[in-house]
Amino acid sequence: MRFFPAAFLTCLVFSVACASSTTLSSPTTTTAISTDQPLLLLISIHVEGWEDENEYPAKFNHHADLILDTAHHAADQQAIFSFELSSTFALSPGAPPVVSELLSLGHSVEVHADVGGRGTPNLATLTEQLTAKYRQVSSLGSDPVLVSGICSRGPFVEAAIAAGFSLTTGAVEYCLTALDPSLQPPGFDPNACPNPSACHGRPPFDLVTRATPWFTSQTQSWVTPDPAGQLLIVIGESGASLPCLAERELTESGQCQADADDITEFARLAEEYATLESAIGDPCCVFSTSWSIGTAPPEGFTTALVSSVSHLVDNGTARWATPSQVLDAAR
Repeated sequence: MRFFPAAFLTCLVFSVACASSTTLSSPTTTTAISTDQPLLLLISIHVEGWEDENEYPAKFNHHADLILDTAHHAADQQAIFSFELSSTFALSPGAPPVVSELLSLGHSVEVHADVGGRGTPNLATLTEQLTAKYRQVSSLGSDPVLVSGICSRGPFVEAAIAAGFSLTTGAVEYCLTALDPSLQPPGFDPNACPNPSACHGRPPFDLVTRATPWFTSQTQSWVTPDPAGQLLIVIGESGASLPCLAERELTESGQCQADADDITEFARLAEEYATLESAIGDPCCVFSTSWSIGTAPPEGFTTALVSSVSHLVDNGTARWATPSQVLDAAR
């Protein structure tokens, strides 16, 4: 089913202002899914952070154990996650059986690119990098549609499309630097965003826009929905990893600790997304979050996280979805 314009959205999707009659500073329409579609739950697991694990089997095996433990705990409760591989993980000799096991559990295996954050790369460079990462994952037996970690001052939308991707998540403030100045939010200073690490917070979209994806084909206007677009933008709670949901920002150490407060906030947000339909008269569609592993979660965290929204799944209000299923619902 194809997303259709949501007539209820009369203000800018940037929560700081309403649209003027002369300047488009953000989308004046977004998209919503048809009323027979429950809220889609999408958790993106960024499989990253273990330097040189492709050269040290013991290091890779430890990381793989963390990933597979998370995957099994989720699958035990019929939850589906999107595991998005860094090149370091994907190129490790031990990756093929791990990917095979993830797929056998019903999870998806996608790409976490982490490219484009230095300077202003051109289309050819970005396309070459993303194509290589697409092939790394597809060679492991997956058919990736999603790429995360592509925010850039360069043409990241066009490059993602050219490389074969159809969906992206995890947009952070740095993505705003590529916009035409007329579409940047009021007060935004691109010069204050030298790299993705310095501007890794969530773009200032309102809840309606965060919940309802849209298609685009142009980097300079990626916040403006294009019904003929080829890349689906899914915002959700981008910019805040699951262990940082309660904090909403990184600690001084640069990391957050996953704990019960994050699970409580995850459940609260899921309810907020799920009740958006009754609040505005149109259905909500996708509650998307990301989680870098990375660091091992506390014992029982994944089980408790999934359990916190099980009532929404059990009563048909929500369902777990892979990126391909989100994309299918959008078409």
